[in-house]
Amino acid sequence: MPTATQQFESGPTCSLAKPHQADSVRVDTVNQCLWRGPEQINLSPKAFAVLLHLADRPGRLVTKQELLDSVWPDTFVTEGVLKRAVLEIRKALADPVDEPRFIQTLHRRGYRFLRQRERQPAACQSVLEHAGIFGRESELHQLDQYLARALNSSRQMVFITGETGLGKTTLIDSWESSVSRRPVCGAGNVVVARGRCLQQFGGAEPYMPVFEALHDLSRKLGRRLVEVLRAYAPTWLANMPALTSLEDRAKLRDETSGVTRQRMLREITDALEVLSGETAIVIVLEDLQWSDPSTVDLLSAIATRRSAARLMILATYRPGEAARRGASLLEVVSQMHLHKQCEMIPLSYLSEHATDEYLAFRFPAMAQPGPVTAALHRRTNGNPLYLNCLVDELTRTRGTAATPEVVNTLIPDAVQEVFEREVAQLKGPEQELLQVAAVAGATFLIAEIAPALGWDEADVEALCETLVRQNILKPVHYAGNIESRAYGFFHPLCRDALYRRTPPSLRSRFQGKLAQGVRDLRRAHEMAKINRIPLAFLGGAAATTGFAPKSEMVTEAPNHFRN
Repeated sequence: MPTATQQFESGPTCSLAKPHQADSVRVDTVNQCLWRGPEQINLSPKAFAVLLHLADRPGRLVTKQELLDSVWPDTFVTEGVLKRAVLEIRKALADPVDEPRFIQTLHRRGYRFLRQRERQPAACQSVLEHAGIFGRESELHQLDQYLARALNSSRQMVFITGETGLGKTTLIDSWESSVSRRPVCGAGNVVVARGRCLQQFGGAEPYMPVFEALHDLSRKLGRRLVEVLRAYAPTWLANMPALTSLEDRAKLRDETSGVTRQRMLREITDALEVLSGETAIVIVLEDLQWSDPSTVDLLSAIATRRSAARLMILATYRPGEAARRGASLLEVVSQMHLHKQCEMIPLSYLSEHATDEYLAFRFPAMAQPGPVTAALHRRTNGNPLYLNCLVDELTRTRGTAATPEVVNTLIPDAVQEVFEREVAQLKGPEQELLQVAAVAGATFLIAEIAPALGWDEADVEALCETLVRQNILKPVHYAGNIESRAYGFFHPLCRDALYRRTPPSLRSRFQGKLAQGVRDLRRAHEMAKINRIPLAFLGGAAATTGFAPKSEMVTEAPNHFRN
């Protein structure tokens, strides 16, 4: 089932229903206040955050420590600060501590929110019932907060980051849908325009996603956009022939001949500021990992402007892909973040709890979803796209009769294609390393695959570290006596997909080389030590050497080793 926040986020406010009163208290996340009928009730930002955290978890104990960690994540505060925030909420809701209607105090432990938020109609929820939205309540709330700042004439530059399949586009789709339906107090309409970068193998067209967003904006603002561009950004209008007549295009060409790149940046920033003074504007630019340098420069120019503007730029990119392309994007974003000129929303993987919610939504009749949930989470790492593909595959095959064993064998064609596309973009040596590593197993030692590749161990380790930064491999801890670093596939599905695409004859050849490498290690070390090499690290070669498994010696690296 969707969580309370998911039920609410489809609309402008959330009603905290009180059964014995005709009116109700509504939570307005855009303006961060409460409403009782026409009466606005203000809360401090921290008290409002405490209320939202509690309301998202109706009926369950929320410990004091959980609230402190969530609302004051980077600040040491005492429980007294939390108590004052709760007292502020009680006063706003007229909620006595001895007969609570909303917040119940559980002595020495924490608080419980007693009222469910009113459910939105099914049509309002449909956009949220997707794997990419389950577990994204915090991100939706963050976007609302940034929009509220933009509506207060504080321009916002927001980057949503994450690997393929984490739900960047789905998150924006859902949020945009809610924005288009909500009445934003005192701000008029919020216009959302979108553009997307495309992967191009030749020279990228300058400002391509920005021109696409401007064309989208023209459909919503009509001739007003043309008037503003004509007055403030004629060079841009000259490059949008669909918006002008043949005669106007000739005049614009004469007026803008010899215009410099710097002037183009100044023109469009001026035009957007003028437009945002009339209508709040959100411009969405997707897949910036493929953007041209001019678009990146424009984002920097908009972010560094200090003048007021009801403007929000919402951009997405994949950090691993951006790093592979060696683009200036990461450097520019890093500088913006350093100077507090942008906000970052890095999407994390779905938790096992969110995975369980999604499975319960897709298979409400499943008797004991726990083991299947655990298997799905291990198999997908909580990637919403992979989770959705695996559950679709289960729907076509087993449905509620699915078992963990079935989940562990699934490789949907769509997921296979995703990994094949990603690997095809890697350099030749990286592809070759992954191919051998997939045959070696889910985890492997550098000392095991380097001989099979015929490369120096230091070179293999350097390539593995490059792949770690791209979230393809991950370091794992090896407790044996072989002096060698160990790695594993970040996604088990990736290893299985690569293994499946490797021709059987090539697999056999790699297995032979891996087995020879193991025999070389055996000769180089005493049998007592070599027997401690875990079977998991020896892949297909282990069967030919008779080593006993010591899988308990393998653990994942601590989180600070991950990228």
